[in-house]
Amino acid sequence: MKRNSRLSSTLHILVHMAEKP
Repeated sequence: MKRNSRLSSTLHILVHMAEKP
């Protein structure tokens, strides 16, 4: 299931930002 490469990237970035308040 690797079709949304861009979505995955954005999600990862968002998660990283959320992890660091």
